Amino acid sequence: MSSNLPIPCAIRNLPCQISAKQPVPQVKIEVNGDKDREKRTFTTGDLIEGNAIISVTREMDLGHVDITFEGTSTTSASRAVSFVPGRRKASHKFLRVRKPIDNLQETHLVPGQLYKFPFSFLVPEGISPQQCDHSTKDAEVEQAHTQLPPTFESQTSRFWQSTSGGWAPKACRISYKIRVAISEKSQATSTPRSKLCDVSRSLRIMPAARTAKCPEYSAQYLVHGRQSECRSMGRTLGNLQVAAEEPRPIQISSTTTWLNNVSTSAVQLHLAFDSTANAPPPQLCKLRSKLEVATYYGTSPWEDYPTTEDMECSNTDREACVTTTPLQSLDLTSIQWEKLPTFYSTAKDLADAASVSSSETSSPPSYTVSVTVPVNLPEEQALVPTFHSCLVSRTYAIDLALSYHVPSAICKSTLNLRIPLEVVFGSTKSGESE
Repeated sequence: MSSNLPIPCAIRNLPCQISAKQPVPQVKIEVNGDKDREKRTFTTGDLIEGNAIISVTREMDLGHVDITFEGTSTTSASRAVSFVPGRRKASHKFLRVRKPIDNLQETHLVPGQLYKFPFSFLVPEGISPQQCDHSTKDAEVEQAHTQLPPTFESQTSRFWQSTSGGWAPKACRISYKIRVAISEKSQATSTPRSKLCDVSRSLRIMPAARTAKCPEYSAQYLVHGRQSECRSMGRTLGNLQVAAEEPRPIQISSTTTWLNNVSTSAVQLHLAFDSTANAPPPQLCKLRSKLEVATYYGTSPWEDYPTTEDMECSNTDREACVTTTPLQSLDLTSIQWEKLPTFYSTAKDLADAASVSSSETSSPPSYTVSVTVPVNLPEEQALVPTFHSCLVSRTYAIDLALSYHVPSAICKSTLNLRIPLEVVFGSTKSGESE
């Protein structure tokens, strides 16, 4: 990428730490493309370029100017020991790229002048393995922890302009910023004094699509299924089986209002009914879907992918925030089952019919049907990509509730299925989500 191309950014100034003893330099951090409203997000491989502009109200000699690109996770959670009050806190600086300016061209600063110090940083694909030096269950978890996480902040952050809760809980945060620290040279010893000014400016980072395995179904990632026994009046009529194909990832892209353009997806359901008493298949009624958004965070590093089940039996310094949003509701009453030929009726064309016993030819029938469930997320839903870091994870899932009615049964029955959903930023690389 050419260094001459302006890179826009959604950023904000934070005030200097003003000393009451003496005037401090005024620092303004400018990022190329600040006035460009067409793009407010940096992603993997983008170049962040700009200038730190310094002005002073009195003459001073610069001792040091340090410009860094930083990424930090902060979390808090209830203490594992119930009788200890308060919350435990943790902070993890997983990214710090430094651009030192050691050979200062102008060290003597005077009022009325503006002094520019350029910077340039490349958004990396991941973080250093040394920043994830804790033990993990396997190499896959370690690899997930070294991928760059997205900017992840609470509803009060200016990076969200949404009314639907995909943002971070207040107890956890992942932030990126350009930071400028300035020290003054001591007149007596010609060495830098303590820090005079420390200014930072926030960035919104959304790493490019790089799908990660959804943890809760690692043993059967491609197809997930549930089985329910259909009964009526104390009699077993058959087994209803439902299998779901993994839906394609939801792709999000940034807009000028910091909301997301969200792609659509779909869950393909395959239903089968094996009759045990020549009973007809159940009448399908409704299919309701919900989006589940789960955030897991703690004050100690995760050694495995976090799951809701693990959190229910955990008493460590870890917490989960799970929210749901209703999606589509489908009427399935008009769907017709397809009767499958039995094994022995199919074999008639291949074997002598006389050799097949009468009990075998009257084997109970099976039925099948497929249903496509669209996944259309609300436009106002604030989403970040699925990610797993040392202290924070974000996952998504589609919860399905299939209601059906068994002939001669008094009440309807419901079968629930939970399908993990991957959310990625930008276009997926070829072959990763196919």
